[in-house]
Amino acid sequence: MSQDSTDGDIEIKLVEDEDKDDVIDLARRFFNRDEPLNEYIGLTGTDGKCPDLEAYILSTLEEGTSVKAVSNGKLVAFSMNGVVSRHEPNEKSCVDSEKFQLILDFLLYNTVQCDIFGKYPDIEKAMTVKIISVDPCMRGRGVATRLVDETRKIAIEKGCKLMYVECTSYFSAQIMKRLGFEKVYSLKYSDYKIDDKIVFDPKKPHEEYTVYVQKLEN
Repeated sequence: MSQDSTDGDIEIKLVEDEDKDDVIDLARRFFNRDEPLNEYIGLTGTDGKCPDLEAYILSTLEEGTSVKAVSNGKLVAFSMNGVVSRHEPNEKSCVDSEKFQLILDFLLYNTVQCDIFGKYPDIEKAMTVKIISVDPCMRGRGVATRLVDETRKIAIEKGCKLMYVECTSYFSAQIMKRLGFEKVYSLKYSDYKIDDKIVFDPKKPHEEYTVYVQKLEN
């Protein structure tokens, strides 16, 4: 795979270790504050900081599977990706932030309920798109599409037969649908409760968590 994919003034490249600060800076300005679940529970302050979330964002960096968009030398978008295998256990992660713990527990619950590898018994390895974040000034230019396209190429090179995306946002789900991904799981936020109380009630149009998949041809 070519590490660079250029189109106009936007380049798509692999995220490198030296990009950590730029990735977190972009996340703090947008994703950390604006992602529907983060926003609903007030995960961060106005500075967008949450050390546990930021550790989660960077957790797959060393795999060399994440990609970024660069415009005029500035990182303007990223897709943090990782390879998962059938035999990896679904283990509970424990963090210091009680609010982020709620989100991690929710994600784990849905991972178990969705059971990607149970749905596809012939697949041993898949690429997961964990987080996509695009600077609002770059939206409408197909940046997310190009990040997904580059991720697909990497997934094929890594021998993955499936690519899947967990969407907590209505808008990210619409992007995946438009790109030809198939919805295989959904859970309305109003149906996820702890002690009979709804945990997440983000503002409309964000009403459900969804998983979209696409089979890959190697």
